[in-house]
Amino acid sequence: MFFAPVIKCWSKGTLIYEHLGRMNTPAFKDASDSSLGFEYLHKKKRSSFDSYAGLEVKYYPSNEGTLVSLPEAYVSRSRGNTDWAIGRKILKWTPHEKFWGIGELNALKGFNLMDDDQEGLVGIHFNKSWSNVDLSIFGSGVHLPQINPTFTIKDGKISGANEWTNPPPTQVRFSGQNIPVYYNLDKPPMGDLLLQKSLGTKLSYRWNKGSVSAYGIYKPENLARINATGFYEQTTIEQASVRAKPFINHHIMYGVNAAQDLGDLTAKVSWDTINPEHGLDDSFSFEAFKIEPVYTIDSFLTASLTWDKNRYIGLSTNFIELLRGDANNTNVFAKKPKWVRAIGFGAWWKATGKLSFSGNYRQDLVLSDILTRFESRYKFTKHVAVGLGADFLKAPKERSYWSPYRANDTFFSSLNYMF
Repeated sequence: MFFAPVIKCWSKGTLIYEHLGRMNTPAFKDASDSSLGFEYLHKKKRSSFDSYAGLEVKYYPSNEGTLVSLPEAYVSRSRGNTDWAIGRKILKWTPHEKFWGIGELNALKGFNLMDDDQEGLVGIHFNKSWSNVDLSIFGSGVHLPQINPTFTIKDGKISGANEWTNPPPTQVRFSGQNIPVYYNLDKPPMGDLLLQKSLGTKLSYRWNKGSVSAYGIYKPENLARINATGFYEQTTIEQASVRAKPFINHHIMYGVNAAQDLGDLTAKVSWDTINPEHGLDDSFSFEAFKIEPVYTIDSFLTASLTWDKNRYIGLSTNFIELLRGDANNTNVFAKKPKWVRAIGFGAWWKATGKLSFSGNYRQDLVLSDILTRFESRYKFTKHVAVGLGADFLKAPKERSYWSPYRANDTFFSSLNYMF
């Protein structure tokens, strides 16, 4: 009998208390000033296979809202020039999606939309390398939609977990007066949400200090689309009765990326296109009025120049341009691009083994949006650490993606206990 020796195995849990100091009043009326969190990481390396899992949970006591995220969870194996993994894993096929929070290939964790944390895709991940060529293939029949930030419908009313929730309107204008909206949710079968196919491939060519790659993938969109219908009623109460049903729509995403190392500098440029299908839900019947998703093709040009010194200190300069897309759409069921033409800067510094800093700045040159985030962390002991940071957001134009969150400027502090 043969037992594969464990090379390395560790698990880590963290309990987090976070306090939010509001600089103004968020538009989301149920916004909480504190949260309790739990993070768990597991990693095991064996001679036969490796495993990795990460789980994050955040609970808001004041409104009893809960956010849950499973960024990655998989088992993998490497043999020579061949790697494979089964489970939920982030696809690193386009280099700038994370910094700009695009959320089209990989989903966003979504606890805070100014974060850049991602969630991977569930399926089979295969990679094969030759002398100068890399081939990656992803395939799946299971899809986990992005669920954060989210809102729920109960007794006709909409509520969410935190201030980054952007629910549809609670009132409509009719005959010169505001009429409340009563929502009903048609819940689709769970299989319709989860049993969805994906297939994609990426081909890369490498040289001494650079590479060029092309990829294409057919996959479900990370956020569900919604059909809605309804009517104006005056029977027992005057209201607009709206019935909504989410459904999963697929899109095709493809792009070309190039990278070149220049000493401590790395230059990257990429072009990405997201082309959605025009999804249909034949089981949904419309009534007096009809609201359907708006489908647009989005193309981005992105570039970056990064200075990374031994992973202890780094700076990055970033650029994004919306080459094709509709940034002016005001339909609440449309997917609006986050950026039109923007520049961004990122910085990180591990000052000591206990103290670290990070921050980023992103500004849209067309819409005048400005997003700034700063974070610091100090580890007192092996088990105790504290954090301090701030989010600042400026979005002066109503057509901006960030407009609903313009009142979310916040200072935040945290106490972490690791075990």
